[in-house]
Amino acid sequence: MILLLYQYLISVKKSLFPIVFFVIFLVYFMIGALNKSSARETIDHATTYIPFFIAILILELEIGYTFRDTVFYFTVCAAIGAVSAIVIQLFFPNILISILGGDEDIESLIRWGRITWVGYVITFPIIATFSLLHQFNKQDKRVLIPSLIIILIGTILTFSRTFLVATVIILLYMIVTNMRSFKYSNIFLTIIILYTISLLMTFFTNFIPNFENLISYRLVDFLTGRSDISNDLTLRYELYTQYIDNILQHSLLGQGLGVPYNFRPYPSSYADITFISFIIPFGIFGYFYFLVFMYKIFRTIQKKINFLAAKRIFIFILFVSFFVSFNDDIWSHKNFPVYFIFIINSFAYKSKNWRLITSTNNPDSKMLEIK
Repeated sequence: MILLLYQYLISVKKSLFPIVFFVIFLVYFMIGALNKSSARETIDHATTYIPFFIAILILELEIGYTFRDTVFYFTVCAAIGAVSAIVIQLFFPNILISILGGDEDIESLIRWGRITWVGYVITFPIIATFSLLHQFNKQDKRVLIPSLIIILIGTILTFSRTFLVATVIILLYMIVTNMRSFKYSNIFLTIIILYTISLLMTFFTNFIPNFENLISYRLVDFLTGRSDISNDLTLRYELYTQYIDNILQHSLLGQGLGVPYNFRPYPSSYADITFISFIIPFGIFGYFYFLVFMYKIFRTIQKKINFLAAKRIFIFILFVSFFVSFNDDIWSHKNFPVYFIFIINSFAYKSKNWRLITSTNNPDSKMLEIK
C-alpha cells in the first residue's frame, strides 16, 4: 500500500477521490479514539479497511497487468490457497487454531467442517474471466480448468449460502448469454467439472463427520425452504435492531472507528453488511463515498472495455456483488475489490490493443488483434 501511495503522490494526472476518503477516514479515526474506545481497538478496526483503500488506489492509478498473466496467476494462486485451507483444517487443525487464535469458534469450525478460506471472494472475478476462455491457449486451459474446479470446491466448503447462490446465478447468466457460441465440447466439459466436484465432495464425507448434515442444513434445506432458520432470524433481528438504533442515535453522522456496532450477543465492530460497515463508523458520508466508488468502477468498465461480452459480464458481477454485500461484506474488509478492479484494469489494458468486429447477425462477435 505504501508503494501505491507513493505512486499516487508522484502521478501527474490524479483526482482528489483517494484524498477525500483519507480525510473522512482520518476524521472518524480521531472521533473513534475519543469516543470511549481504546487506541488498540481503533487501530485494529482501522486496519480492516486496508483492502478497500488499496482498491481505491488501484482504480485511481489504473494499475493492471497483461490479462493472460493476471488471470493465470490469480487462478493458480487461488487454487493453491483453497487447497491449503482445506488441508490445514482437515489434517492440521492445530495450525488453524494458531492462525485464528480467539477470533472464531474454532472448535465449532472443526466439528462442522466449514472451511475457513478468506480467498473465496476471488471466485466471482475468476468465473468472469472463464467466459473469455477462448482467449487462452490449450496449455493454459489444462492448468486453469482444474484450478477453477478446486476454487469452486473451496467456495462450496465455506458454506457461505449468500455467496454460493450468487455464484450459481453468475454461472447461469454466463450459460444463457453464451448459448449461441456454446459448443458440444463445452457441454461435455461442464458435465466433467460437475461430476469431478461431486466425487470430491463425496471424498470429504470421509474426513468431516457432519459433512452430510452440514450440506443438508446449510444448502439443501435452505434452498428448499425446509431448514429451521428461527435461530438465525432471531439473531439477525437482534443485530439489525442494534444497527438501526446505532445509526439513529448518531443522526446518520457516524460514531467513529473502533466503537462497537452492537453489544449483544457480544461487543463487535464487524458486520456482515457493507452498508453497515460504512454508515455506522463514517456516517452518511462514508456510505455515499462507497456508492461513488461503485459508480467509478461501473464507468471504468463502460468506458475502457471494448469487448461487449466482457463488458456485460463485468457489469453483471458488479451488480451481483453489490447485492451480495447486504449479507456478506465482501467490499470493505475483504480482498474482493482488489482482485476485481485489478482484473478489470488488466482487461482494459488489453482492450487498447484490440478492436471489436461486429456484424448484423452477431453483435457479440469475435475480436481481431491489431498488430
